[in-house]
Amino acid sequence: MTNAIATNWPTPPSNRGKMTPAVKAKMESRPGAETPTIIELRLYPYVVHTLMNSKRFEFTKVNDDDMNVIYAWCDNNDVQYVDLHRGEFSLIVTEDFLRHMFEVIMLSYIYND
Repeated sequence: MTNAIATNWPTPPSNRGKMTPAVKAKMESRPGAETPTIIELRLYPYVVHTLMNSKRFEFTKVNDDDMNVIYAWCDNNDVQYVDLHRGEFSLIVTEDFLRHMFEVIMLSYIYND
């Protein structure tokens, strides 16, 4: 006997977290945006999660590529970088940029067909 519930689960979307044409177009629509990268796309959920919870980023959880993306956001005046001098940093994010990240996350991770 098979489990009816388990056999009827939909197949997980294959585009979850990927740089689809719709996601790329949305990321490029931000004023001053550079060419979007998968690194930036995958950094959005981590940044939003951290901003909504601890508001403290640990240097050990981000690599040089991530930090280069964060510095580019700073150069574009989307965020302000605050060094907390304890192996942690914080970001102050503009409302427009936060809204942009949510929209990209919705396209890439939620409505990803």
